[in-house]
Amino acid sequence: MVRRRVVVVGSINRDVVAEVDRMPVPGETVLARRVRHNLGGKGSNQAVAAARAGAPVSLIARLGERDAAPDRLREALRAAGVDVTGIGTAAGVETGTAFVTTAAGRNQIVVDPAANLVWAEPPPADLIRGTVAVCQAEIPMWVNEAVGAAGPARLVVNAAPATPIPESLLLHCDPLVVNEHELGVVADTDVAGQISPAETATIAQRLIDRGLPGVVVTLGAAGAIYGTATGLFRQAAPDVPVVDSTGAGDAFVGSLAARLAAGASSADAVRWAVAAASLSVGHPGTHAAYPTAAEVDRFLDRAPAAVPL
Repeated sequence: MVRRRVVVVGSINRDVVAEVDRMPVPGETVLARRVRHNLGGKGSNQAVAAARAGAPVSLIARLGERDAAPDRLREALRAAGVDVTGIGTAAGVETGTAFVTTAAGRNQIVVDPAANLVWAEPPPADLIRGTVAVCQAEIPMWVNEAVGAAGPARLVVNAAPATPIPESLLLHCDPLVVNEHELGVVADTDVAGQISPAETATIAQRLIDRGLPGVVVTLGAAGAIYGTATGLFRQAAPDVPVVDSTGAGDAFVGSLAARLAAGASSADAVRWAVAAASLSVGHPGTHAAYPTAAEVDRFLDRAPAAVPL
């Protein structure tokens, strides 16, 4: 079985996380119990999650020229097992910043992308070709399109934050990973409010019918729905206490990519990723909360087998 490298092309942020007793309503000020400063960004998070899941991982990203300590960020990623030689510097801007408010295991996030949107050239195709490549919507879409055109063995696209995906890129996603709201945006379908698993499956099937090789819809504590041309399936999640859900979606994507890179089937990779994301919400923060491969393996018996829809 060929073990491929995971190459994440994406964002790096400095996270400012305020822990509060409850979310403020519009116009209200609340006092934080604690403020944390983390290394984050979807690209960074997904790369670390894949590395902790046992994959060889490279991150291609941009830090800001005005960052006071960029070497410290690179070293933190290197210490987490991520190859950082593809991290460049964007001129005239700061590194991206995410402002996170978290309460009772839920979060609200505002991102200043800064350097993440400043790319002078696409990532080198020779670093992408033959890998399991992962990208998201916190970087310019033309960079994602360049990743898809570079010839990865498999392309995982996480359409987050919610954004339309060009057809040329969409038809190469194997899989596209979205939550229910992001699914609606990609499929140009109104999914305002809570939708049922049956409605989610119907929208996912429309994308597959358009020629999308694979789609995974994450459902938070309810697990995930995934499908290919051979059918749709529902993967339930274990029942776990939630401390902090920040970065759980990134834990899912990185773990999924790592399992696909190891040659796992879609069913195995999704089940494994659901277990990894479930473990991650039991701890505060992102990178430090992401489980190792051994931890997920020990937890897998709590993740039931998928059922067809």
